[in-house]
Amino acid sequence: MCSCDRSDSDSSTDILKNGAESIVPSRAELIDNTKDAGYTVTEFNDIYDLKVSGERVLAEKDGKFIDICYGLSEDDAKEVFRYYETKYDPQIKSQEYYMLSRNQNFVYFISDKSTFKVSGFKSIDNDGEQYICKE
Repeated sequence: MCSCDRSDSDSSTDILKNGAESIVPSRAELIDNTKDAGYTVTEFNDIYDLKVSGERVLAEKDGKFIDICYGLSEDDAKEVFRYYETKYDPQIKSQEYYMLSRNQNFVYFISDKSTFKVSGFKSIDNDGEQYICKE
């Protein structure tokens, strides 16, 4: 059983001092980590058919996955987050996911806690919006 929360964070954690880069793995690190764990990684130079600039990485393995966007402006991150809320609405409603987050200029949807750990995240701290379904 899990409980899901949606929050807008104004946390006073280190993320405010060091930026989301201090907890979100770099694109290269995420790709290396997930490939090493047997995930199939696909890289995209566009983010669906949205008119935003950034890069997207999708790593998948046995129904588990992370869908993450890098290099977004603040406004584009907000737009991508709204898109992900719609795209992943069935998982959100059924509580079959671990996290959907807009963390400064990053947006990511993570299917499960093990993928979160494998990917290289340092914490769940957030300076934006997120839904977390705690396992």
